[in-house]
Amino acid sequence: MFLASFWLRSCMREHEICTDFQIEGILPNRIIDISDPMKPLLREGGNRKEQYVTLSYMWGTGRKYFTLRENLDQHTDDGIPLKNLPKTFEEAIFVARFLGFRWIWIDALCICQDSPDEVVSEIGRMDQIFRTSTLTIFAAAGQSADAGLEAMRDPRWVKPCKLKIKTTLEDNTAEGAAYFTLHEKPTKKPLYERGWVLQEQLMATRGLMFENRQIRWRCLCGYLSESHPSGEEPPGSHDPEGLTIFRPIHERWMNDGFVNKFRRCIQRDDSKLHPDPTRRMDLFDLWFSMAAKYNMRALTYVTDALPAIAGLARAMAAVHGCTYLAGLWKEDIQRGLCWYVQEAKKPYVQKRDATSLPSWSWVSQRGLEVESFHRAVKPYSSTLKFVEHEGITIEENVVMPKSTEEVVGPALDVPRSLTVFGRLRKIDLGLHIPYNYLSPAFGNGLYAQWERPLEDMRTGEKLGSIAFDSDPSDFAPSHVYCLLCTVEKGYRYWSLTGLALVPTGESMEVFKRIGLARISKQDFFGDLDKSESEGPNQGREEQPLRRKLQII
Repeated sequence: MFLASFWLRSCMREHEICTDFQIEGILPNRIIDISDPMKPLLREGGNRKEQYVTLSYMWGTGRKYFTLRENLDQHTDDGIPLKNLPKTFEEAIFVARFLGFRWIWIDALCICQDSPDEVVSEIGRMDQIFRTSTLTIFAAAGQSADAGLEAMRDPRWVKPCKLKIKTTLEDNTAEGAAYFTLHEKPTKKPLYERGWVLQEQLMATRGLMFENRQIRWRCLCGYLSESHPSGEEPPGSHDPEGLTIFRPIHERWMNDGFVNKFRRCIQRDDSKLHPDPTRRMDLFDLWFSMAAKYNMRALTYVTDALPAIAGLARAMAAVHGCTYLAGLWKEDIQRGLCWYVQEAKKPYVQKRDATSLPSWSWVSQRGLEVESFHRAVKPYSSTLKFVEHEGITIEENVVMPKSTEEVVGPALDVPRSLTVFGRLRKIDLGLHIPYNYLSPAFGNGLYAQWERPLEDMRTGEKLGSIAFDSDPSDFAPSHVYCLLCTVEKGYRYWSLTGLALVPTGESMEVFKRIGLARISKQDFFGDLDKSESEGPNQGREEQPLRRKLQII
């Protein structure tokens, strides 16, 4: 723990960027006073500006202990009995006190768990609670609150081994030393498989992570561990003595390089989108990198899919001035809609029922690996570019809910539908064409899970392909309606990407998404040179394929 204390002091003393990221805030509504760690007391935050620690852990199935209405006064007046606390809580209290903190926030103890209004209110502030804390302790290896923090350590795993080297070349002899550590086999970290924890990882300014074999540290300036106390190095390198603390992060090889990249993204106070379109695409692509990782994480309730990242959305919207639309962004809506279900690296378990979530957003595919079709496509590519066309128009300005409670409350007051104006065309699928599972790459060198070719039923002309959002053998549609989203032009080919939709009723006004289609026929949607300047209510005769529709 002395090493962890050194990391903390060094970061707080030397890292201006970490200090800037940590928004100055007040203590949460309730906080645990650990001045005497043997008698922790539950206190009101009282609008005081003081440093505190947060704990990220898994509730799991082991022993639990909560603050409830019946013991609230006891926790406030007499203290929280240590003998009743799960092991992780008890150890986190002593670690925080050892590091010099007076206050620690643990959700099970600082939120009255049988007060629905308080639970909703405090969960909605969770992102700010973690961002304004000075340090977050991550119980990464524990599968329950009673697992404890301490790793099963063997010093031989983490202590660098010094190997003396002596080299003689002709009459010259050189001596030196190299430092090696045992190769650590990746171990399971159950905490990082939870959906809610991703927001805690991204919003926490500093993290002290208790893993199976060692303790690690992460802040915006470095990624450290007991085996590499001066900074993680790329594979194959060694760490001689005397190097400066906190080396830069090597994002090209770190598995979680996107974590710090995203944290820096929401740390800048731009208040508006970057004028460079390529930089804007990078921003939204970074968001989708987060989405792809988050979608595979576990949630106890599928209705938590949007609330669990609401804080990240608020931070990004506030910093960059963009409009959030249930997992997507209005300023990137044409590209953002073009996601698909990727080929499974292992068999998919049965997808959770997500009918309460909008079909047009990737959040509706809980438990499936989603990929953005356009994430690797940039307009400055020498072989591929976006073609200017009128695309789709969001007629109704759906904005992000103003209050936190609207995002996380039982009603989940989030955009459920998009009312758009765009080019729509019916595609007959035909029953004689077999479904082509794991067909050639759907996009960006990746495979779609459920893909099949498209062809003109009258002429036999190949039109492209469609990647379904679920197993098409379960519903086998005879036709779909394709809504044009993006148009790309490559060397001697065109690629038109659009949503595959089916009507929800006979009115042909309300649709739901069932997949993503790629069309290679340039004029499939008519003349793409028509200008947007005509507006959604003009030029109907010149644009017979354009129409207004609602997607749920």
